[in-house]
Amino acid sequence: MNKHEIPEGKKRLPAEGLEVDVEIIDLNQHGQGVGRIDGFIVFADDALPGELVRLVIDTVKKNYAVGYVTKYLRTSADRITAPCSLAASCGGCSVQTLKYDKQLEWKRNYIINLLRRARMDNIADQIVKPVIGMEHPWFYRAKVQIPFAGVAKNVKAGFYARRSHDVVDGDICLIQHPVADLIRSTVRNFLLKHEIEPYNELSHSGVFRHLVIRMGFYTGQVMVILVTSDTNMPHVEDLQIDLKTAIAAWSSPEADSYNNEADGFNNKDKIAQKYELVSLWQNVNHKKTNLILGDHFQLLAGKSYVEEKICGLTYRISPRAFFQVNPLQTNVLYKEVVRLAGLTKQDYVLDLYCGTGSISLLLAEFASDVKGVEIVEAAIEDAKVNAKINSITNVEFVCAAAEKWLPEYLAEGGKADVAIIDPPRKGCDPELISAICDSGISRIVYVSCNPATLVRDLELLSETYTLVTIQPVDMFPHSDSIECIASLIRKNVHI
Repeated sequence: MNKHEIPEGKKRLPAEGLEVDVEIIDLNQHGQGVGRIDGFIVFADDALPGELVRLVIDTVKKNYAVGYVTKYLRTSADRITAPCSLAASCGGCSVQTLKYDKQLEWKRNYIINLLRRARMDNIADQIVKPVIGMEHPWFYRAKVQIPFAGVAKNVKAGFYARRSHDVVDGDICLIQHPVADLIRSTVRNFLLKHEIEPYNELSHSGVFRHLVIRMGFYTGQVMVILVTSDTNMPHVEDLQIDLKTAIAAWSSPEADSYNNEADGFNNKDKIAQKYELVSLWQNVNHKKTNLILGDHFQLLAGKSYVEEKICGLTYRISPRAFFQVNPLQTNVLYKEVVRLAGLTKQDYVLDLYCGTGSISLLLAEFASDVKGVEIVEAAIEDAKVNAKINSITNVEFVCAAAEKWLPEYLAEGGKADVAIIDPPRKGCDPELISAICDSGISRIVYVSCNPATLVRDLELLSETYTLVTIQPVDMFPHSDSIECIASLIRKNVHI
């Protein structure tokens, strides 16, 4: 039973439209306040533990209700005024009104509670370390996806409202790089000038759907992807000039405040103060779908990629490539992966779900041999290019399903001392978990962007492996997301 649930017989369902005063006792995993009405659980946006709020119930489900706050009768000492004026309506930052140190505590407690529900409560407090946060938890996103809406003479460009596809119009986002706002403004002005109709999801009409921006914080390189409903994008040459001029004219007087000290990877890279448009794409998505990108890409100008530097290595990022969106914290995340892996020059390492090889290449400096395995062929091709760029020769990349490849590799005499697992949000394929348990691999480092599926997989691994530590890293301040690195050792193996 969920810790907020009570037996069915004691629940009395509130009615939609009911106005009621509710004591907030907790935050759920989405950053919503949690309270009870006659024992029935209720959630509310922008309500913090310790607060007494007046709610109007607008949704009633079998096991919970959702309401919205009409009045704060008592506020929390941990509440602050959100720096962003759109925080209450935009779906990007669910906990911006909570003090940042309290955000970190909440995220750690969420992981601890997941472990307790998985019957690991006897070790949870010791296993889960304090969250590594950011000194400057703003302007950190290097990838931005901006939906467009409205009409040709009134273009909206912002982000979706919470749990909807209604575009909240705006000019500034405090968690993305300021250059992204500059690009948004430039594209909006271009559409207004040429009276180009934004896309309408309901009528499936209009031209301009999304703006996707990818940036190298440490290189100053910028990629812009124009997502349209058909191939006809009038006056696009003018837009290229406008973007190039606007980006080149921007500089950051505060870049030095974000620059890290040289770290254990001899990383002396510094945040760029000047930026340049190096890649301009058009993506055509003509389908009635919530997916942002379609299948057709057309390179309009420049290179087909941007480059970024992480922990002293250079990576190419193509339009579809997965890459961590917070370069500042990616340095921190990857340093923790290396630390928890505890590699020696004699170790053979497997990087399962390796993507474009960002972790594999970093580990190569500390290991004898690294093999990266990924089922997406385009990602493997990018990984091979990244190895070549960085002159790393003790890494091999294999395009295969990790759960099929691992048993075959070991059966053929392949060596494996340490496995790095970095799966998508859905977690590991159960077949891979089984293969790892049968493998004899002595150490595992599991990198996860979803604590719920991480804990699920840790339960499956627990028969064979001992969980040593979980180190959370805050990759997305002010949101409900948290990245975790779990280290495990095989039982009866002494490291």
